[in-house]
Amino acid sequence: MSPWTLRDYLSVPYVLVVESYPESDGDWARRAYYPELPGCVAEGRQTAELFTTLDRLRVQTIVDALRQGEQVPVPREPIPRLDVEDLLIRTGLTELVDRLDTKTE
Repeated sequence: MSPWTLRDYLSVPYVLVVESYPESDGDWARRAYYPELPGCVAEGRQTAELFTTLDRLRVQTIVDALRQGEQVPVPREPIPRLDVEDLLIRTGLTELVDRLDTKTE
């Protein structure tokens, strides 16, 4: 598939790892990350907020790499018909909706 659009890159299913760990106060926190996307790590106690933060970081990492002309890791094919618009709405990045179908390469 070439050339790719931002929608294509945002539809790539990356491996997600989530770990729970005890904090010093006895409560539990979580660390979630995409090992295939360097720097995409989020930590917190609220799981829903953690995933929103991590999704936002994933989108920003991909967009920043494309802006800088860097290679975006693509370990597998994009998921067809993924609701990328909803992803951008949930993460507060609606300004990117107009750029979804623009060719990036």
